[in-house]
Amino acid sequence: MLLTKQLDPTPCGGRAMLSKLNHQALKAILGDNLIVFELPSPQPSNIFKTIGALRGHIDGLTSQSIAAAIDRIHNENVLHVFVDGSNLGGFAAKLKRKHKHIEVITFFHNIEARFFWGSLLSTRTLRQLVVFIANFLAEHKAARFSDKRLCLSERDSRLLKKLYGKVATDIIPIALETLQECIFDTTPKSTTEEDS
Repeated sequence: MLLTKQLDPTPCGGRAMLSKLNHQALKAILGDNLIVFELPSPQPSNIFKTIGALRGHIDGLTSQSIAAAIDRIHNENVLHVFVDGSNLGGFAAKLKRKHKHIEVITFFHNIEARFFWGSLLSTRTLRQLVVFIANFLAEHKAARFSDKRLCLSERDSRLLKKLYGKVATDIIPIALETLQECIFDTTPKSTTEEDS
């Protein structure tokens, strides 16, 4: 099973593009055996969502979506779950506590704690502090409860070890599908009076 945020058919951001590529790669390997569980879009924030975020309920993870995903895993006899993002570590923790035999593979798009720490330093607000803490806690669960941790670089693996005591089990350098062919004009430009 692939557990992911909603897949965008025409992604424009790096993370969304990489999620689409992960989905395509898994589909190419597993074909019709791939089960995809897309999380619902996150709801607007309020005090209850903030409390939930600190419990790992971010990016569409809720008690209901976690329960639905685990029910589907149980009903379809899933043995391997690919979690598309360390920010979904709350799911990995719930799943491994309930089904220790299921292999959890988490793809670390980056080290979220480092990314959101930088955001906090540049925008010192209470909201940014909560976002940083929520992602740090979720990522800690992802590192702890994943059987395999896929990182994009050795640098990310070292930071993972420094923050959470776990290294990547596999390094998979970034790959993104080219959306269109880039054509560069290599003709030298000349300056003439007409150009002025």
